[in-house]
Amino acid sequence: MVGLYNANVASADLGVAGEQLADRRVNLYVRGSGGTAAYSFYVDEDNRISDLRDGRHPDADLKMTTDRATVRGIAGADDPSAAFRRAVARGDVVVGGERGRIVERVKWTVINAAKGLLF
Repeated sequence: MVGLYNANVASADLGVAGEQLADRRVNLYVRGSGGTAAYSFYVDEDNRISDLRDGRHPDADLKMTTDRATVRGIAGADDPSAAFRRAVARGDVVVGGERGRIVERVKWTVINAAKGLLF
């Protein structure tokens, strides 16, 4: 999925989310029937994903929370970057500041509250 996402992200309009995700380390929390799995990755200045690994990263700026069905939908999409943007706009993927990242938490609280206007 990462390769296909990266191949399409340049043509996708990620909107405000894209601007705010660039150059950030992210912890991804995926809820499933067996509990919550954690992953981490880096989003570069062009919104490409790299350094995907199992487990949370202690220095992550952001956290994303979602469920397994949403991850499967994004991974199975012809254009995962566009599917990701739709999932964020619908609230199926929620982005926020990771613990201890006060500025990111405040920023994403505002962005999430204004989704209808920004996405």
